[in-house]
Amino acid sequence: MVLAAVVEENKQASEQLFRSIFENAQVGVAIYNIQTGAHISNKSMHEILGYSQEELSQIEQWDRIIHPDERESGAQRYLELIEGKHDKDEWEQRFVQRDGQIVIANGRFRLVRDTTGKPKYIFSFSEDITRRKRAEAELVKANESAEAATRSKSEFLANMSHEIRTPMNAILGMTHLALKTGLTPKQHDYLTKTRAAAQSLLGVVNDILDFSKIEAGKLDLENTEFELDHVLENLSSIVSQRVQDKNLEFLVAAQQELPSVLIGDPLRLGQVLINLVNNAVKFTEHGEIIVTVKSEESLLDRVKLKFTVRDTGIGMRPEQIAHLFQAFSQVDSSTTRKYGGTGLGLSISKRLVEMMEGSIWVESEYGHGSTFCFTSWFGIGRALKGQRSLIPGLAAVRVLVVDDNASAREILSNMLTQFAIRTVCVSSGNDALRELLAADSEDPYGLVLLDWQMPGMDGLETSRVIKRSSGLRNVPKIIVITAFGGEEIRLQAEGMGIEGYLQKPVTPSVLLDTLMNLFSTTGIEKIPATAEKGEHAAPLATGLRVLLVEDNEVNQQIATELLESEGAKVALASNGSEAVRVLTEGDQPPPFDVVFMDVQMPEMDGFTATRLVRAQPHLQKLPIIAMTAHVMADEVQRCFEAGMNDHVGKPIDPEAFFATLARWTRAHPGEPPNLPSRAASARDEIILPGLAGVDVAAGLERTAGNKRLYRDLLVQFADRHESTGNRIKEAIESGDHNQAERLAHSLKGVAGNLGINQIFVLAGNLERAISESDAGTTALIAELTSGLDGQIRIIRAVLFADSADACKRLEARPAESGEALLAMARLKERLEASAADAPRVFAEVAEILRGTVAARQLDALGAFVKAFDFDAALSKLEEICEQYRSGQG
Repeated sequence: MVLAAVVEENKQASEQLFRSIFENAQVGVAIYNIQTGAHISNKSMHEILGYSQEELSQIEQWDRIIHPDERESGAQRYLELIEGKHDKDEWEQRFVQRDGQIVIANGRFRLVRDTTGKPKYIFSFSEDITRRKRAEAELVKANESAEAATRSKSEFLANMSHEIRTPMNAILGMTHLALKTGLTPKQHDYLTKTRAAAQSLLGVVNDILDFSKIEAGKLDLENTEFELDHVLENLSSIVSQRVQDKNLEFLVAAQQELPSVLIGDPLRLGQVLINLVNNAVKFTEHGEIIVTVKSEESLLDRVKLKFTVRDTGIGMRPEQIAHLFQAFSQVDSSTTRKYGGTGLGLSISKRLVEMMEGSIWVESEYGHGSTFCFTSWFGIGRALKGQRSLIPGLAAVRVLVVDDNASAREILSNMLTQFAIRTVCVSSGNDALRELLAADSEDPYGLVLLDWQMPGMDGLETSRVIKRSSGLRNVPKIIVITAFGGEEIRLQAEGMGIEGYLQKPVTPSVLLDTLMNLFSTTGIEKIPATAEKGEHAAPLATGLRVLLVEDNEVNQQIATELLESEGAKVALASNGSEAVRVLTEGDQPPPFDVVFMDVQMPEMDGFTATRLVRAQPHLQKLPIIAMTAHVMADEVQRCFEAGMNDHVGKPIDPEAFFATLARWTRAHPGEPPNLPSRAASARDEIILPGLAGVDVAAGLERTAGNKRLYRDLLVQFADRHESTGNRIKEAIESGDHNQAERLAHSLKGVAGNLGINQIFVLAGNLERAISESDAGTTALIAELTSGLDGQIRIIRAVLFADSADACKRLEARPAESGEALLAMARLKERLEASAADAPRVFAEVAEILRGTVAARQLDALGAFVKAFDFDAALSKLEEICEQYRSGQG
């Protein structure tokens, strides 16, 4: 009895302990007896659900407690536990309390079986996570709000950048055209400074645009084949003027065994290098800037390159370096701001390098310069066909390098050594003369690479002594190398019989080309490394013989005008088959320096034509440059695969057009430029009114500023494309999608070149839709046709009305008097508008009136105009006009 009492007492104590734990648990606990249907739950469960034990014991009550959206799914999962399909489960539950409040709980369920394995109990544990879920939802909402704000900021910056770029491009374009006209020295100085300021502002806008694109995740990298040498040469041409202005030494050293062709984005790689070099120039007052490239790691089809940009500038402190690559962070953040910039360049460079799978860092000591380093991965492309090999015997030429800069000597020596050429270096003109004399009898030098600017005897003086006064039996060839390019230096070098001329920084490919030309021909060719810059430089394409293959007459006229305005001689072919016929007649190279090949043409496209041309052995090296409105990487790759050397986009950008031409040709300065003759008087001057939907400034830039041609091309556009929309529709309906796509492509190219931007965009959208068999093609045709009709009406209404009005005014009097009155009316309009170009307009009007109006009257009018006293000028003009009318009456 005593034992039984003790057992009972222990049992009650154990039950009491269990009940105490059950009731006071911080989580909701419930037990469901599957066999009897009994349900018990603890106090925490009642608080979570908001119902009493008696209410929870009623099965039907749960239909009100469980959230309607979860009743079916929750009931199904609970039933599977009851049936013994699972031993445990877990899911989030939403409950509806008596007052309508929603409670979220994390429910965990465990099945307990009896000794026979039959389901007996379901234990459930519920934890109230309502607050946590609300906090998470608020955090997600806050993150989404922050991301939306960032996107909005980036989109705003991108949109504003574009809005600013449009007028900035017009300012730059019109300034460029104005600088090509007759100007006084003061006007030329003003416009030159205006252009420099506009370019600086455009650089800031471009930084903002790139940064916003990166922030918005809209900046993509190209993946195309390119030559690293071309990127380095482009870097040199872009930064050389700034380097020259600060009298710095700029050097480039690329490891010789690097792959000749890489796969990646040459534009973005160049952008990073240009940014870092410009940064180095900004913070370097004297000394040198050296760019080096070497291989860090090489795989079967990929290579990791390391680029360094080292300067001898002001250097940085550790605290400056710590924030260097952050957006809007500037080394010079003082209120006095000696150094300009947006503080975005290095941040953009960091993002671009990371997109190229690399990293960027800086090593710097305050007062002792900085070294910026970055790595990037690139694919390894196929070696270019027809690459030049070393001339037999070139290795036997002994070369003397003369430069007072130790880095320059080392870089040139390494290049020559990699070409298997024996090289000796000295640091001055006097040392060079001693070395040449000492080697003259036994092992003479065949070539001297001579720096122009050295202390003591400079390069030209040293060259003069070598050529005329040295007493050498074996007079070497001389190539002058200078960082300060100028026509005067080149002419002096040629006058002394110097065989070559190079501009720093010298890249391996440029040096090799120079040596090949120097030692493979009897007539020595002078090879400047970089075309001369400046407003008064020789035309960019003097004497070049160009075959232009283009089916569209408007595009023919625009490209021809651009080329001829820079001294080229242009022959035309209207399609690929005609070009092939012209180029393959006979077995001798045709009389052309370069071919511009349109890609989409009737009869035979540019790809097929290029393949047929390349099949001829004597045409392997003829430069062929694609002209295409498609500038996507896959289209450009097709151009290269067909055998083309390069490409230019449509609409034509004159600067990019001539930069591409310069990469593959050299002007013939000995030949007279093929410049078109134009009358200088105002008789040929055309006043172009504003045209809605037409970027007149951009169109004029692409026609080399020829207003008469541009007006005629707009009229042609209205006449020839009036029915293009209907023709595209008919081609689609007849199943000729190729013809429809070609018509849209042609319209896009013409509209782009003429600055008709809306039609350019609409035609491009339609062309893409036809190519991809898009279901929305019909709607796009209707949109293009409507837009085209409206644009043509505007062109005709403005240009034709303007022409008719002028004709009526001319018919009112004899031709001479009509012309004079029309000229005076034009001047009056400019004076009334207080226009800045009034002095130029007066000069043109004066040419027409001279001999008809008294010279003293014209001189008095001119004095008022030049002084910008427009009121007095208007009064004087009215007086002259009255006298002229009375004299004619």
